[in-house]
Amino acid sequence: MGSTLFRPAWARAASSARKRKVVVVTFGGGARDQETFMLEGQENIPHLMSDLIPQASFFTQVVNRGILGHYVATASLATGVYETFNNFAAVSPESPTVFEYFRKDLKRPSSDAWV
Repeated sequence: MGSTLFRPAWARAASSARKRKVVVVTFGGGARDQETFMLEGQENIPHLMSDLIPQASFFTQVVNRGILGHYVATASLATGVYETFNNFAAVSPESPTVFEYFRKDLKRPSSDAWV
C-alpha cells in the first residue's frame, strides 16, 4: 500500500483506468416513437425509463435535416460531426470517433475500443 501512495498522480490514474471498464451504447434504429417514448409505449422500455434515464443525458428533441440512416446517424454520434456519406457505403467516417480519442489519450491498443 505504501508504494501506491507514493506513486505520481499520473501513475495512480493509469492504474485505476486499467481496472475500470466503460461501455458507451447508442441506439436509434427500429424503435418507433409510439412503441417506446410515447406515453402508451413506455411499458415496453421499463428499465430505460426508470433506471437509465435518471442517470443519463437524454435528448428529448433531435432534429435531422439531412441523410437518414442508421450507419450515418451512429457515425455522427460517435464523431460529434454531422456525417454525409452514403449510408450504404463501406467507409469509415472522416472524423475521429470518441473511441479513437480515448485510445490516443490513454495510449491504448486498438483492441480496447470496438465500434
